[in-house]
Amino acid sequence: MTPHRIRLAGFWTATPTADGRVEHARSFGKPRTNDPTETLWVVTATSGEVCVNGTFLGDGNEVQIGVELQPRNQLAILTTAGDLLGDVAIEIRRS
Repeated sequence: MTPHRIRLAGFWTATPTADGRVEHARSFGKPRTNDPTETLWVVTATSGEVCVNGTFLGDGNEVQIGVELQPRNQLAILTTAGDLLGDVAIEIRRS
């Protein structure tokens, strides 16, 4: 089955960090209640360190969201300076 994709376009902030990288951050709402056979993933065009609500989830282009989401959440992706963020989406995947 094809994953359901929720694009996270616009409303990103980009903040330089002390170590020369850039933190891209954006709020997003909790997707509909998923059933036990579904998982949520952050999928990015640019590889980076992915955090949701301050919790580090992993590094790469596809990172599973393994934390309990709130009605409103903060997604942060830390990239190398000069890298464009590109497309970012939340995917609901059936196991």
